[in-house]
Amino acid sequence: MRPRPIGWITVGFAAGAGIGLLWPLNALFTAFIAFLVLDCCLFFWRRSAGVLAAFMALAFLLGGLRAHIASRQTPSPWPDGGLVTLQGTLQTDPELLLTASHFRLLRADMHVERWLDGPHSSIPLSQDIRVYLPAPPNIAASPLYGDRIEVHGKIAPSMPLRDPGSPACCSDEGSDSRLVLIARGDFAWRRLPSRPLQAPFQRAALFLQRRALAAFRGYLPGTEVGLLSALLFGNRQGLAPELASSFDRTGATYLLATAGLHVGMFTLLLLWMAQRVVGMPRKMALLLTVCALGLFVVMAGGRPAVLRAATMLGLYLMAPLFEREPDFTGALCASALLLLLWNPQMLLTPGFQLSYAVVITIALLAPVIEYPLRHLLQNRLHKTSIERLLIPLGRFLYTTLFLSLAAQIGAAPLVAYHFHTLSVTAPMANFCLLLVALPLLFLGYAAVLVAAVHPLLAHPLLLCISIGLKALIGLSALFSKPLWAELSVGSPPIGLIVLLYGLLLIGLLFLRHTMPLHQLPIEEEF
Repeated sequence: MRPRPIGWITVGFAAGAGIGLLWPLNALFTAFIAFLVLDCCLFFWRRSAGVLAAFMALAFLLGGLRAHIASRQTPSPWPDGGLVTLQGTLQTDPELLLTASHFRLLRADMHVERWLDGPHSSIPLSQDIRVYLPAPPNIAASPLYGDRIEVHGKIAPSMPLRDPGSPACCSDEGSDSRLVLIARGDFAWRRLPSRPLQAPFQRAALFLQRRALAAFRGYLPGTEVGLLSALLFGNRQGLAPELASSFDRTGATYLLATAGLHVGMFTLLLLWMAQRVVGMPRKMALLLTVCALGLFVVMAGGRPAVLRAATMLGLYLMAPLFEREPDFTGALCASALLLLLWNPQMLLTPGFQLSYAVVITIALLAPVIEYPLRHLLQNRLHKTSIERLLIPLGRFLYTTLFLSLAAQIGAAPLVAYHFHTLSVTAPMANFCLLLVALPLLFLGYAAVLVAAVHPLLAHPLLLCISIGLKALIGLSALFSKPLWAELSVGSPPIGLIVLLYGLLLIGLLFLRHTMPLHQLPIEEEF
């Protein structure tokens, strides 16, 4: 993971966006002037560094101005605290919440299309808000992602809570909307008929998702269906509360929140099927996979985490289509730059910070962690047949251990800051859970594709998946059982978090510089 110009530009844009969101405009211009003074010093010292710093300064200013504009958007036409009736399309699958008074609510993001300001009049709108709907007695009758609904309720400003575990019903952690609508009563919302020509791409994705869920319900028990739906699509609506709690206590909630791991497994499956099974040329297989990533984003509820991962992987896979070498660092930085340009307020959400912190940690650690394995195998170029069978298994175990440890290292400071918890059993629990979850994801997405042809074809796969789900449930219960499995901690100071990540970065760069990572042969196994 070498530094790229786009990486420095992204850092400058993100720094400017952070200052633009947190401080007034004069602080942004003061920092920009200081940046220009530093740029002049660098230009006289080394011209190339001065030119790069000039681009960073420009990106810094653009990021700050874009964030300032985003935080000063034109207010909505309705008054805060007023009762309104809105029509729109759900942009995420509703998530079931239980308030402190045991009142069940559904939380979802909705794109508002129309405001009904009278019995026979309406005003067209285009704005995203977060809605809280009363859950119906039969949870299966809840609206789904892509449904058009009409909601009557009270508008209020969005107020994110620092503690997502708070019993309050309106925790807006991870929301990019600036307003929420809280609906109460038995007739607070209703479904609207879908438009015949509305988003064929979206309708195709929802068809695949709902057909797969129907196949799951016809073969698996309810607890396993809820877990598999959360594992594949991030939909925790049908997940048993005690099972969700056990994943939270073991620090394995990321398995139930569709993100980079899930997008990567879905992409690997598609590329393998397109090239090995169907026999497509490489470029056609890549183009098909990039298009299928859009379907996957819709199937996974259009959540910000899956959108970030799909954007990054899509940019990475598109490089060979234009006769360019794939560049992970460039794709990572370009995805962050595009998302912050689209919505700078993402920078302050825990999901954005956690996803990029984990991915950057994994990218930096990968060569360092791979070095011992390469060193072990460099004198074993002539292997016996038994060794050739055991090496893939050992590599899988080694990779799983690396992913679990790297994810915990990269996420621990931010998890403590945003969620006030640290899981003691997380390192061992995540290693064991990942050993089961990785094959489950591969088989699960294969079952989704096969069920699109006919649900009966997915039954052999679901037999293996059921065994894996039982193992996953048992492992999560085992590691969450001790009273000391999860510790409540206070939020560490921001300065301490910056210091920890800085020391981690310096240490990893030092190891990468001192280890002879490029002097060992890269065998066929890699």
